Amino acid sequence: CSCACEDAYAGATCNACAAGYITYPACNKCTSATHCSNHAESVTDDGSRDTCTCTCRNWWEGDQCETCPDTYKGNDCDQCADRYEGATCEKCAPGYFGYPTCEQ
Repeated sequence: CSCACEDAYAGATCNACAAGYITYPACNKCTSATHCSNHAESVTDDGSRDTCTCTCRNWWEGDQCETCPDTYKGNDCDQCADRYEGATCEKCAPGYFGYPTCEQ
């Protein structure tokens, strides 16, 4: 007997979550909005189907892409904060010194 599982389920008897879904039997879909603070380029399950794994976009950090480092700013965490400059905000802006704190 072979079952035709719904999208969220996998296995010979549909008794496991499919890739990209977690926490059987609920099998919730991993999404950027739900699991990654809406800041992920991509999201999938961790392989064990227990948690979602986020690949954060721009410079977002954290397991759920919830943190924008102090060196960045903006809704998309894609601009250097006022006291930083450089391609990756890796140096102090004019008038600031002492990277990484960059004080005036």
